[in-house]
Amino acid sequence: MALIRSLALSQGGGIISYNQQARQEENIVNIFIGLGGTGVDCLREIKTQVYNRIEPDLITNDGKVVYEHIRFLGVDRDIMSFHSIGDEDSRCNCLPLFESEMFALAGSGITLKDVKQARDVYTQYAWLSDGIGYEPGCLRQNGRFLIMANADKFMARAQNVIADSKRGLCNPRVVIHIISGLGGTTGSGIFLDVCYMLREILKTECNTGMCGYFFTPDVNVAHVQSNKVKEYIQQNGYAALQELDYCMNIEKNHGKFRQEYTGGKLIDWDRAPVDYCHLISAQDNNGNVCQDAYNYAMKVTSEYVFEFLVKPVKLHLDSEKVICGELEKDKKYGYFIDYLSIGASSAVVPLKEINTYLATRLFDRFSEVGKDIPDESDVWNFTVGVFGEDKSDKNIQSRVYDALYATLQGDSKEEYTQWDGTAKQMEKNGDQEMVYFYEVQTAEKEGILAKNRDRLLDAENRDSLISRVKKIMYTVITDINRGPVFGFNILNGANNFSVDISIDNVISGLITTNTEKLNSLRKYTKGKEDTRNDAKNDWDAHNIFNKSDRFKTYVNKVYDIEQQRYLEKSYMYMDELLNSVRLQIRKISTEYYSVLSQIYKNLRETFKDNSSVLAKGIIVDEV
Repeated sequence: MALIRSLALSQGGGIISYNQQARQEENIVNIFIGLGGTGVDCLREIKTQVYNRIEPDLITNDGKVVYEHIRFLGVDRDIMSFHSIGDEDSRCNCLPLFESEMFALAGSGITLKDVKQARDVYTQYAWLSDGIGYEPGCLRQNGRFLIMANADKFMARAQNVIADSKRGLCNPRVVIHIISGLGGTTGSGIFLDVCYMLREILKTECNTGMCGYFFTPDVNVAHVQSNKVKEYIQQNGYAALQELDYCMNIEKNHGKFRQEYTGGKLIDWDRAPVDYCHLISAQDNNGNVCQDAYNYAMKVTSEYVFEFLVKPVKLHLDSEKVICGELEKDKKYGYFIDYLSIGASSAVVPLKEINTYLATRLFDRFSEVGKDIPDESDVWNFTVGVFGEDKSDKNIQSRVYDALYATLQGDSKEEYTQWDGTAKQMEKNGDQEMVYFYEVQTAEKEGILAKNRDRLLDAENRDSLISRVKKIMYTVITDINRGPVFGFNILNGANNFSVDISIDNVISGLITTNTEKLNSLRKYTKGKEDTRNDAKNDWDAHNIFNKSDRFKTYVNKVYDIEQQRYLEKSYMYMDELLNSVRLQIRKISTEYYSVLSQIYKNLRETFKDNSSVLAKGIIVDEV
């Protein structure tokens, strides 16, 4: 059974009230870019918090929320990297990225051989070592090569994201948030190049800001088991921190260099890669590694970033500038000191979880009271409500058949009017007038049958059979003791019925009954036609002595055959009616009630899963 992602806490969903969401800061664009596995993990955490706690810009007709001025872009080695994220840990309870929010660096055509050939041909790749692709210390180089080789595509993509997010705003402030781990492979290798590419793009903007959120190696070390992996994380992290520290202080130390990228693009590295550089550690103020350190780092970062979205950035960062300025006064050496640390405890009111808990408990009550499987009496009560029931001592199926057949017949079941002509009149004028008299009545009766059939099948008619089905189904599916699954099973049956009965089966039984009646009637048609023909021949050969008797016999036999034809027509119209209404019921059952039943089942499974999540305390909102 499938869970409904948007409602399942275990998959990043839950019940969200738009009235409880905070408003976005006005006339500002926030673009979050996650690099590598760690960066994309944090990006998904931030996206989840945004969708849970920030008022959207737009809600579409089908209920989808749209954030036009808050955008997300994940950058990783390949598409499979995005889909594998969260498979092994609790990150799976975060919202996924859309395909439009993913940027894959490597295609299936890039090989290690291509990388080494590029190093030998292009001077901008001369820094690639022989150990690339094999030695742990060279894994960062893989990522850097890929971002440099795809620099033009990445910058074009980033420019499009910025342009799209500014639509509808007047000279907005553009703030880019870059999120990356420092100890991994992809993010650790590309974060500085990405920062300077974005710096280059933002040169055309008037009011901008760049914030970096970089996870120190201990965050990733706390997340893995392999000692070998822990070792290369620490090595990569040490190298990345050295590069970061150098670039953050490059302007004050009067350093500068120019990097060439794909397509001959030259970008100067002559200022700090970001305006505000946040370092996120897995340790508390006492140097102890926090419990569940990786998730702690993700959550504390997302909570910190939340402040950017609901109050002016200037207010959020002014206090940090003051702190950094005071520390700068006591600096004695050339190292960079203006790093910001995230890690102070904060608490979030878990409104989504509270709403989901209340909805889960309420839905549990519905699920406990109702039943899914109707019994035979339920089906027949429904059938009688749709087709009616004749008052007789017959069995229930016969009573239902007779009631529906009588409704179809309507006024057509009235007796034939007898021809009031005389033998002398027919002897003089022939039998055409008499025969036509009865044929016209048969045609009129058939017209009534057709009209009643069409009325009973007209979905626009409030008293049609399908309208009655819908009306009764509404009562059933909104009844706490029955519900959508119960209603669907009435129409179609369920695999575990003790008695295999449903409306569909009942109608099939009525069709069988009608077919039997039609076949039985047709057994006498030829005999009656022969009798009528004999009576006509006798009339044609009458004499003065037998004229009266032969006249009466002939008229009666014409009446008999026309009545036979009418009854045959009535059963044929009954067959059309039953087959048509069965198709109508199957259609709405497939297109509507089946879907509704499945949604209801999925809801039950989803809220059952939510109960398990809430009971186990998997959702943690304190960081």
